[in-house]
Amino acid sequence: MDIKEIEKHLVAYNETLPYIKSTTLGEFQSKMKRRTENLDAIVRALPDLLAEVERLQARNVELQRCLAALIYIDWEHAVQEAL
Repeated sequence: MDIKEIEKHLVAYNETLPYIKSTTLGEFQSKMKRRTENLDAIVRALPDLLAEVERLQARNVELQRCLAALIYIDWEHAVQEAL
């Protein structure tokens, strides 16, 4: 499940907040059922989200290494020009 689908379920989950004073028992049960279904979908998506976070963290480390290498190359070049 991608981020957009999870966002859709989160929005739907929040939209089904039950308002006891303004609903009948049947409407309340229906809202709670939809709310539970959306929450279940969100929970099922958590492993995908965790995997995506781990992938992004690994990519971040890779980008930091590249940046460090570029800074070193730039520094080395500046030293050579100064000599």
